[in-house]
Amino acid sequence: MKILARIFFSMFILSIFTITTVSAQEKPLDLVKLDEEYEATLFAVGIMVDRNDNVGIYFDNDVIHVYHPDGTFYYGFRFNAKGSYVSDFDAVGNVMIAGARQDNIYCFNPDGDLVRKTPKEAMFFNYEEESDYFYNRQKSQKVECEGFTYVFRKSFWHKQLVKVMDDGTEIVFYDSGVSQIILLLVIIVGLLLLFTLGFVVIIKRMLRQNREYYLNGEPDTVKLKWK
Repeated sequence: MKILARIFFSMFILSIFTITTVSAQEKPLDLVKLDEEYEATLFAVGIMVDRNDNVGIYFDNDVIHVYHPDGTFYYGFRFNAKGSYVSDFDAVGNVMIAGARQDNIYCFNPDGDLVRKTPKEAMFFNYEEESDYFYNRQKSQKVECEGFTYVFRKSFWHKQLVKVMDDGTEIVFYDSGVSQIILLLVIIVGLLLLFTLGFVVIIKRMLRQNREYYLNGEPDTVKLKWK
């Protein structure tokens, strides 16, 4: 917890004092702003909450959705992280994207403009701290706020982001619906096909070996082949 606290404190300080000059045309990660929910989202990785209680969901296919506290869609991003990534809000509500294969951590405002890029070396003292940060961000499934809690509810085939008020009332922000079920079915079918292919290859190899017989146990003798 001390390491995590120091990381968040460092991020807060850097978000205020560490600003790298960026050009207005620079668009790292090929980021594009979304004005509506992206329908082809895959598995949700984690959640994040800004200072105004807006909540963000980041998905493993490089998509981020941000919602107002009342559940309405605010804005979103599509980009190319080229590998696994995590996301969080900075102290003023900009979205930070940290990719495992990136040298910099990029920060975008709600309009999708790059406002800051910070080298990872300025954020993390060593590889262990970077790994701890990624691990904790990927496990962020619940955030408690004043008067309510944002929480992911998930099962093997279904996932929801719910705002639970202290009085027990709930607002559903995101529901994976059938998309996650379809994805799981595609994965299962793909694994079955791979297993079947491997099984067929093994059987063919065994049959090929059974068709070859050696005379007198010598490997260089004439082989008898089936006709």
